[in-house]
Amino acid sequence: MNEAKRAAMLNPVYYVLGFGFYDDHVVMIRKDHPADQVGKLNGVGGKIGEGENAWQAMSREFLEETGVSLPPTAWTNVGRLIGVDGQGVGFHVEVFCVNDWLCEAAKTMESEQVEHRDWQTLLAMLHGDGRDVKAMDNIGALIALCRLNMSGHGPTFVITYE
Repeated sequence: MNEAKRAAMLNPVYYVLGFGFYDDHVVMIRKDHPADQVGKLNGVGGKIGEGENAWQAMSREFLEETGVSLPPTAWTNVGRLIGVDGQGVGFHVEVFCVNDWLCEAAKTMESEQVEHRDWQTLLAMLHGDGRDVKAMDNIGALIALCRLNMSGHGPTFVITYE
């Protein structure tokens, strides 16, 4: 790793990313920013605010983007993504999941469209030729890791992008 990347990773921007499950569905958003994510499916999330912990930020972001209020204690922190983005900015993303019937009420509240996807069908599409769905490159792995964790069989994970 070069010195610029190392320096960026020492001063990262902190984010949360969450996957709300209910029945056989997962709540996703269709990204409209930043430019390299436009049109792609992702989990719900955003920056951790000043004075917030990651669980509070996840609860706030889910409410702001989907209209569904879940307490911070409902969310399970299942992993972490660490790296440097294409602009040379370090990132640290806490990944969360929740399995709650209230997620069924999720709807678009901001500019990014909320979508309810059958998670098994989505994974099959992503692991097929991928032409039927535009999603963040890591989304299939993150959904699978969330489902494993929620079933009691998955470890907490850390993925480092270099």
